[in-house]
Amino acid sequence: MIFFLNRMVDQGVLDYRSATGKGGHHRVYYPVMDEKGYKKHLLKTVVKSLLRDFPEETEEALRELRNDAA
Repeated sequence: MIFFLNRMVDQGVLDYRSATGKGGHHRVYYPVMDEKGYKKHLLKTVVKSLLRDFPEETEEALRELRNDAA
């Protein structure tokens, strides 16, 4: 779980503040993005990955979606 939270900090989705309490120092995480911003971030991450791994198929699918929307 901690690796996931730290990854979200690295991606700019979460941030944290240090706190002390029972058991010593720990991090309190909080969101940096609102729901809409997170959804946009998620979509951009997925599309970038698809373009990197399957560029031709992704471009073709995006063209088809644009044509369907028109």
